[in-house]
Amino acid sequence: MLPWLGWLTGALFFFYAWVLRVAPSVMVEDLMREFAVGAAAIGNLSAFYFYGYAGLQIPLGMMIDRFGPRRLMALAGFVCAGGGVLFATSSGSAAASLGRFLIGGSVAVSLVGAMAVAGQWFPANRFALLSGLAMMMGMAGGVFGQAPLRIAVEALDWRRAMLVLAAGGAVIGLAAWAFVRDKRRGSG
Repeated sequence: MLPWLGWLTGALFFFYAWVLRVAPSVMVEDLMREFAVGAAAIGNLSAFYFYGYAGLQIPLGMMIDRFGPRRLMALAGFVCAGGGVLFATSSGSAAASLGRFLIGGSVAVSLVGAMAVAGQWFPANRFALLSGLAMMMGMAGGVFGQAPLRIAVEALDWRRAMLVLAAGGAVIGLAAWAFVRDKRRGSG
């Protein structure tokens, strides 16, 4: 049961990563008004997610191979929560950009973590299925980050909605620590 919970934590982390990836698209007008900038500046702000995500994919993959997914996924969940809080409470676009960078950099471990758990704890013939299901969770997160998140933003405002999303990062961090286990390595 624990391997399934560990994999599910990684898959939900990837779902969460996609919600955060597309979140600014439903907040554009609010962000433009809040930071008194145009659409191009909001595009740049959104891009900081991808700078962190793309820049850390390979190093985090290597770190998971060396240290295992448990600590990295847990730490990433908490860093993501911190980035979300920074983004939600920022008074200027520089701090908001740093928050987006932290979010993107921390969620770079999500799919890699789910696949590491799948590769370490499940038979090889299940790896493709579990990887595909994790990808499906990510795409579902992209959908959830549109209309449902827009409803939340309209009900709460963009800052409170982002704080709720930031709390999700802390939940992911706790779940990773509770459910993800690193496979013991032999001495060979």
